[in-house]
Amino acid sequence: MLSSLLLARKKRPDLHQVSAYKMPMGIPMTWCTLIFFAFTVVIMIRV
Repeated sequence: MLSSLLLARKKRPDLHQVSAYKMPMGIPMTWCTLIFFAFTVVIMIRV
């Protein structure tokens, strides 16, 4: 879902401007969440 958000914002930024459901801090928060998920998976594999 997060990667879809990144792709949609890149392909159709005009639709994001009129969207009623905008993610707070948009792109930076999406990347932070993806990095957090990757970090969590790495920790779970190593433990």
